[in-house]
Amino acid sequence: MRINYLLKRYGKLPECLIYTRQKRVSPFLTYQIARIVSLKDRQLKGEVIFRPSYANRSGIGEPSIFIESLKVFDRKKGFGTKLLNYVKAYSKRIGCKGNFWLDSSPYMLPLEAPHTFYRKYGMTSDSSKIDRQLDKFIKQNKIPTYKDMGEILMYYPPIETPKKENIFKRILKKLFFK
Repeated sequence: MRINYLLKRYGKLPECLIYTRQKRVSPFLTYQIARIVSLKDRQLKGEVIFRPSYANRSGIGEPSIFIESLKVFDRKKGFGTKLLNYVKAYSKRIGCKGNFWLDSSPYMLPLEAPHTFYRKYGMTSDSSKIDRQLDKFIKQNKIPTYKDMGEILMYYPPIETPKKENIFKRILKKLFFK
């Protein structure tokens, strides 16, 4: 009955559904749990557990969402991206401007570290050296292992780093354009 109503209203059903619930751990700490279910086979495809937090990026504390855990059971089908998009939308809704961060760890899947997935999504680490290393893995279409990457804090959206100016241009500006 309800499915017929949705079909009339929207024309077609989405391929997946995200539902959430809260888990209060203490009077001061509440987790949000979002789960994604495929409507084709009615199976749970993944879940993300997150909470409001502050991210201290480059000495700047800003309201953000901290992702405690992101698990995807049916990988490489877009479910992880949809869960990250949900966290980003939730972050905007509560006033965190779409900011979120996590501790990316290779220890759950030691031979397929998730760092490149987060980097492809647009997340950055505190180190430009690590970001370049991840970009190299992506360019070569390789997945890092626990030997290549350890635990890395990753942030969304990336911080814009100022581009280094050519030293000769800087000297010319100082000499002629005071």
